[in-house]
Amino acid sequence: MLEVPVVRNAVGRVRPSFTVTVDLVGVPFELSFRWNARASSWVFGLASAAGIRLADGLAVRAGSLLYAFEIGKSPLGLFFAHDTAGQGADPGRDDLGARVRVYFMEPDDL
Repeated sequence: MLEVPVVRNAVGRVRPSFTVTVDLVGVPFELSFRWNARASSWVFGLASAAGIRLADGLAVRAGSLLYAFEIGKSPLGLFFAHDTAGQGADPGRDDLGARVRVYFMEPDDL
């Protein structure tokens, strides 16, 4: 299981919009997160390293599946958000990467 990293600014606050490149099942992918102030929620996106969007605009909700990643009928893994406080509360502006963490699980982890 992989915990998705967050990007912080110089004072340690999570940036309101950031992209990280991570290896998922041995292949690099770009994960994007942005804070939607109007909806008071984080939004998640997934793209190939070549920039092909696979998912975009998915709300980050604690305790929910964000995205099930598969090719054909072969599951490659899934993304989910976990509230470490056990409250099931969605992440606020400063909660992503702290109280609420996003994970990627490969089929062997399921």
